[in-house]
Amino acid sequence: MPRRAKDDPAAPDLNVDRLVSVAIELIDAEGLDTFSLRGLARRLGAGNMSVYYYVEDRDHLLALVLDEILGSVSLKRLPDDPLDAVATISKRFVAAFAAHPGTIPLFALQPIYSIGPHGLALFDHLVGLLRRAGLPNDTVAHTTVALVEYLCGHLIGHLPQTRHPHQDHARAVDDILASLPDGAAPNIRALGPELRHAVSTLQPNVGINLILAGLRTHRDAQSGDAQSGHDPSP
Repeated sequence: MPRRAKDDPAAPDLNVDRLVSVAIELIDAEGLDTFSLRGLARRLGAGNMSVYYYVEDRDHLLALVLDEILGSVSLKRLPDDPLDAVATISKRFVAAFAAHPGTIPLFALQPIYSIGPHGLALFDHLVGLLRRAGLPNDTVAHTTVALVEYLCGHLIGHLPQTRHPHQDHARAVDDILASLPDGAAPNIRALGPELRHAVSTLQPNVGINLILAGLRTHRDAQSGDAQSGHDPSP
């Protein structure tokens, strides 16, 4: 678990929170690959070695950055229904990273450096909601993994290099459909308008709602089987 160092009394204008905040600004502006502690120190107007008073190395700071983004996902004012609450948190999760797209690779494209206190609280709360929804532990475990994988895939679409602000995604779908040979891919052709809309909006709620609708159906079926005495296992 990443730890925050104590503030340096010799440099009252410099502290861990400021390092993390400016690091997020730099990562958003220049990208994660080019981010360095030397560049951070330069932006802060501090000596190169002064940063190491607060963090052990680049990975340590990036773990704090990731935990800061995860900590910005509010767990307040959630719907009473636990699955609706999971949907709300998932949408807030996407919004938190979409607001700082340079940080998306920290979660979506590489192993998480280390889970911090904010991230631990967030995912523990999600798991608790799924359990409160009446799902068995094995379903909760598989759902948690599936939901995280879906969110990772969705966030990739928000990466600056994959979603150019001037690219017309709907037009790209039209071009693909127009290039298909006559009679080819009739099912894809039938989805033309819906595909245009889906790639243009990149709304996370559609996939999240589908996942949770499946969970409701699965839970209700198991509940019905239990009441009737039927064993649902193969």
